[in-house]
Amino acid sequence: MIILLSPSKTLDLSRDNILEEFTTPKLLENTKELVNEFKQYSVNDLSKMMKISDKIAQVNYERFQNFKFPFNLDNSKQALLSFKGDVYKNIDVANYSKNDISFAQQNIIILSGLYGILKPLDLIQPYRLEMHLKTKYWKEKITTYFIENLKDNEVIINLASKEYSNAIDMNKIPNKVINCVFKEFKDEKYKIIAIYAKIARGTMTNYIIKNKITNIEKIKEFNEDGYKYNEKMSTENEFLFLRKR
Repeated sequence: MIILLSPSKTLDLSRDNILEEFTTPKLLENTKELVNEFKQYSVNDLSKMMKISDKIAQVNYERFQNFKFPFNLDNSKQALLSFKGDVYKNIDVANYSKNDISFAQQNIIILSGLYGILKPLDLIQPYRLEMHLKTKYWKEKITTYFIENLKDNEVIINLASKEYSNAIDMNKIPNKVINCVFKEFKDEKYKIIAIYAKIARGTMTNYIIKNKITNIEKIKEFNEDGYKYNEKMSTENEFLFLRKR
């Protein structure tokens, strides 16, 4: 089973809780290519291209200029420890056992606009590059990675946003893909509320890791934070979880 996640813009690159064990991003040569490209852009270029404020663009400019290769524990940090956005709020990595970390490493892939493919223990340096800016660059590379590395019967549990999962040509991948959707009851109907959906993806990821789930039927038992699987409204490729707050 492979769990797909999006990254987060919020990062924590402090040395707190850093692990001694680490791995290197599989597509780092492509990352180097992108870093060299973005080093050529001015603060104003980045502001316009990424539609961000000059202040954030300045931070991003400095990050690209300060990128250092090779990655090591002095200049980088493991991806799962670094991302701190809404998806990662309920991924309780600070309290993971060695077995939890090992399971996560084997079963999670984080899609990234700068790194393409990240495993939890892959070292990263701070960046901001949303996937939609480089979907065309990554699509064939990421799709090829999945075709070459997935086992025949391995199921993909898609907990990534559309922006990031669209960087994979799912039609070329023979493996089963299950999209997990989380909806809230509001205004007399169920609807997706982005902030809650993001948090729920992380909560489910944590649930899978802590329970070492490898059977997709067990995912249907997810009931944390008030969510409940709705069999009637779900399909073979879309598991729907509903919640009344």
